[in-house]
Amino acid sequence: MLRLMKRMYLLLAVFLLPIFLSQNVSALDACSQSDSQLPFDAIAQLTTGPGKAYVRLNRAGQFATASLASKDIESSACTLVGTTQASSESWTYIGELTVKPGNSITQLAVILDDPQASQGASSPSVLFVPSSSLPCDDVNNCTALFGNKMYELSPRKVSLNSDTLRVAQLITVDATDKVKKTIFYIDGKLLYTVNGTESGIDRRYIGSGEHEIKTSYILPSGQVLSSVEKVDLPFSIYKFIMPLVLKNKETFKTVLLGLAFLVGYVLVIGLLNKLKAYLKWRKTHIVSKSTTPTTAQLSSVEMYKKLQGTELRRKDTKLLVLSLTVPLVVIIIVIVASQFLIGTFKVDGVSMETTLHDKSTQWMYKLPVSLAKFNNGNVALNRGDVVVLHHDDNNLFVPEVETKKSYVVKRVIGLPGERIKVADGSITVFNKLTPPGINPDKGVSWEPVIAPSSGISIDITLKEGELFVVGDDREYSIDSRYYGPVKSTDVVGIVLYKHKQGLVPYKEQ
Repeated sequence: MLRLMKRMYLLLAVFLLPIFLSQNVSALDACSQSDSQLPFDAIAQLTTGPGKAYVRLNRAGQFATASLASKDIESSACTLVGTTQASSESWTYIGELTVKPGNSITQLAVILDDPQASQGASSPSVLFVPSSSLPCDDVNNCTALFGNKMYELSPRKVSLNSDTLRVAQLITVDATDKVKKTIFYIDGKLLYTVNGTESGIDRRYIGSGEHEIKTSYILPSGQVLSSVEKVDLPFSIYKFIMPLVLKNKETFKTVLLGLAFLVGYVLVIGLLNKLKAYLKWRKTHIVSKSTTPTTAQLSSVEMYKKLQGTELRRKDTKLLVLSLTVPLVVIIIVIVASQFLIGTFKVDGVSMETTLHDKSTQWMYKLPVSLAKFNNGNVALNRGDVVVLHHDDNNLFVPEVETKKSYVVKRVIGLPGERIKVADGSITVFNKLTPPGINPDKGVSWEPVIAPSSGISIDITLKEGELFVVGDDREYSIDSRYYGPVKSTDVVGIVLYKHKQGLVPYKEQ
C-alpha cells in the first residue's frame, strides 16, 4: 500500500512539476530581468496600504499565464505579487499588493507565457483596489450608489500612454463628490459635454425611433459613473429637424451669423440711401420761393445738369455699397471655408519625418469630415491618407471620456473591419479582398521614408468606425501600436502634401 502511494505521488509530481516550474520561471523573470527586457511595465501612483491586484488581457480572445511583480523604485526591491491564468474576457485576481506609506510611486511589470505577446496595443491591464476602500465585491460588475441612483463605476487610469502596461485604480465613491463634467452619448456617439452635474439630457437632441442614451459623470478622483437609458419616440417633423439643427448648430450658427450680418448691412445702407433721398427731395421741394426757383422755372440746360448730377450720385452710392459688400462677403466665405473646407495646422514632433517636418505648417482638407459630421456618419478615408486627429490623454478603461484634448498627425494604415498584425516592425493587413494579407508599406509613395521599428507584436481586428494609424518614422512614433485603434470621428482633416524625391527616413543626430 505504501509503495502504491509513493508511485501515485511520483506520477502526480511528474505532471505538476513542469507547470509549477514554468509559472515560477515566468514569475522570476518579472523580477530578474532588466527594465529594457520587461515586455510590459509601467510606473504608477497608487494608494498606499494593502490592496488586491487584478489582471486582464487586451487582445480579443487572448488567454495566457500572467505573472505580476512590483518593484520599489527607491530600493529596487522586487516582489512577486502572483501568477494566474488571465484572459481578455474579465478581470482576474492575481494577488495581494502592498504599497508602502510615503512611497506611492510603484513600478509594475507583467510577464506572459504567450510567445506571440510582446508590447503595444495588445498590452495587458492591471487593476489595483485598495483594501481600505473597496467600492464593490465584483470588479467586473462594479456599481456605486450616487445621488440615490445606481451607476456603473469605471476605474481611474494611473499609468502613462507611453507605458507598455496599462494600470488603473478603483476606489470607493465619495457621496459628497461634486461632478466635474457630464458627458452625454446617443447610440454610442458623443453628443455634448457640460461642466458640473446635469440631471438629464436635453430631449431636443433625441430624434424619432429607438435610441440608447448614456450619461457619464467624471468625478474628481478621475473615475467615471455611467448609466444607460433606452427611449423609443414616435416620428414627427419636429423630432426630425431639431436634432439635425442642434447636432450641427456650430455650422448653422456660422452661416446664419454671416447671413444676418450681410442682411443687416444691406438694410442699413438702404435706410441711409432713403434718408439721403428724402433730404434731397426736401431741399428741392420745401424751400422758400424767394430764394430758390422751382423746378418749373429751371431752364432745359439746368434741368439736364440736375438730372445728370442725380444719376452720378446714384452711381456713387452703388459703388460705395459694392465696395463695402464685396469685402464682407469675402470675409464670410473665408470664415466658412476655414471652419468646414480647408485649414492649416502646425506639426509637433518627428513621428511623420521626413514626410512632414517638425514645426512646419501644413494644409488640411476638412470637407469630407464636415459632411460626415453633418450626416452623423463616419468619414470615408483611404489607406495611406495622412490625417490630423484628436488624441485624448484619456482614461483607457473608458475610452470615450475626454480629459485632455490634443492633436496629432498620423498615416491611416488599417480601415474598419480589417485585421492588423504587427510582427518585428512589419505590418500586415488582412481583409476580404486580400485574405492572405498585404504589406501596406510596399509599392506606395511613402515606402522610401518608412523607418521601421522592432520588438512590437500586435494582432487585432478593427471594429466599425475604427482606424489603425501610425507615424512614418515608426521608431519615434507613439501611435495605434501603443494606444490601440482610434475612432474615425476623431479625424479633423486630411493633410494635403506631396512626397519629394530622395526623401530618406529621419534619424536622430
